[in-house]
Amino acid sequence: SFCPVPNLVFTRDQWVTTKRGIVIASLHSMRRQHETKVIRFVCQKLGLTVAGEIPPPALMEGGDFFMSGNLAMLSVGLRSNSLAADYLMANDLLGTEKFAIVKDCFDQDQQRMHLDTIFNIVGPGVCTLLETTMGPTAPLRRLVNEYVRAEDGSYSLARHDVEFSQYLRDNGFKIIPLSHQNQLDYGCNGLNLGGEHGVVLAVDEMTAKKIARSPDFQGQIRVLDFRNMTNMYGSLHCCSQVVRRRPSACTPRVAPVVPVCDEEAV
Repeated sequence: SFCPVPNLVFTRDQWVTTKRGIVIASLHSMRRQHETKVIRFVCQKLGLTVAGEIPPPALMEGGDFFMSGNLAMLSVGLRSNSLAADYLMANDLLGTEKFAIVKDCFDQDQQRMHLDTIFNIVGPGVCTLLETTMGPTAPLRRLVNEYVRAEDGSYSLARHDVEFSQYLRDNGFKIIPLSHQNQLDYGCNGLNLGGEHGVVLAVDEMTAKKIARSPDFQGQIRVLDFRNMTNMYGSLHCCSQVVRRRPSACTPRVAPVVPVCDEEAV
């Protein structure tokens, strides 16, 4: 029977790329199950090695996953679950020193279903974050459990229930807060093309101005007309994916900043 894959254009979700390589995801919606088969075929045709695959009932969508040097982050909530986080650690599919599980306990709204709808890395040690998620009493706050990798490759819990913006600051990030309206206009869902003075693509002019005016942002930002995709409830980050990571030589600016200079080859 014919099984359409209209959401295949949102290529962030079907896979992630860790330090170990490509990991095929496990999508939440039954209507999207065939998308991972397409991505697996694409990897085969392009000669891209697949390091692993998330098996159901574990769920992971790439919009919930971020890499920043030796830190990997996965949000668990509406679309990804803790079983996927456990599987990544148990099967050594991360390769990072730290793994942050960002828990969406208080929100779980479709408007903010993935981590990349409220958060993004826009430069070395610089990120954007939805302001209504920031602070220990924020109504939409996220909480982080941090796992640290031992020499034998196993991960153990080091910190738990750390408020997300505080966790980011603890890891050396400078935060550019974005408003609720910025978030609605897909301001959090830009695309960082990498490099210390790299280019960030955005779809919302007001968000782009806010990022460009921040003294912490040292890159370039360009605004694209992406209405055909935002009308489908996705944006630049949703419609892209990393297939290789090459470490940059940039140096963290504030100890213990996690290097966030991994360039994206899309």
